[in-house]
Amino acid sequence: MPAGPERRELVSGRPVVLPDGRTVQPQEVLGEPQKGAKLCFVGDVSRTGPLHKIVAGADLLAIEATYLEEERELAKSHGHITARAAARLALKAGVKQLVLHHISRRYHARQILEEARAVFPKTDVAGDLDLFRVRRGKPVEYQAGPKYVVRGWACCARSGQVRPGQSRFTLAATLRRVPGQERNDPPVSLSTVRMIRCLSRLTSFSFKLWSRLW
Repeated sequence: MPAGPERRELVSGRPVVLPDGRTVQPQEVLGEPQKGAKLCFVGDVSRTGPLHKIVAGADLLAIEATYLEEERELAKSHGHITARAAARLALKAGVKQLVLHHISRRYHARQILEEARAVFPKTDVAGDLDLFRVRRGKPVEYQAGPKYVVRGWACCARSGQVRPGQSRFTLAATLRRVPGQERNDPPVSLSTVRMIRCLSRLTSFSFKLWSRLW
């Protein structure tokens, strides 16, 4: 069978007609159905009961764990769950890998991991730009994202961009990749990096406008 939409039609159970006039029936070329990989992503949720059937047997379950169990009442009042509740869901639903996200800033990632792994050992906490690859019949692959720290602020003229009689200044943050930085605990979050870049562009534009008016 040629690669293309014909294969999609056959998988959907519909016969296809090839350019040479032959008609191919799905049962002529398809084998037994194969189970694919199952990835479940859950955002804010106040209770896990309705999720058991949905996430059952998932290769990877990514779910929020905003609070620790000691603050479960606070979690419930704000429409969230605890790390232990997420771990219990993974255990009862037969999940293979649990990834927690949306962690409150009041906690360190280690605290979340300790509570969850006490119930479900195959637990991880997702950090900024971390990658989790889910493939059929294979363990979940993890790749840590780059970690950055702010080295300092600088107000400087960009070389090669200053015209005669014109001054252009840029407020910028110098970012440095940190080898071996403990994952899930970046000194500066991705949102902070984006904010710094946004402020840098805005400041650059403001100085440029001021320079032209001057």
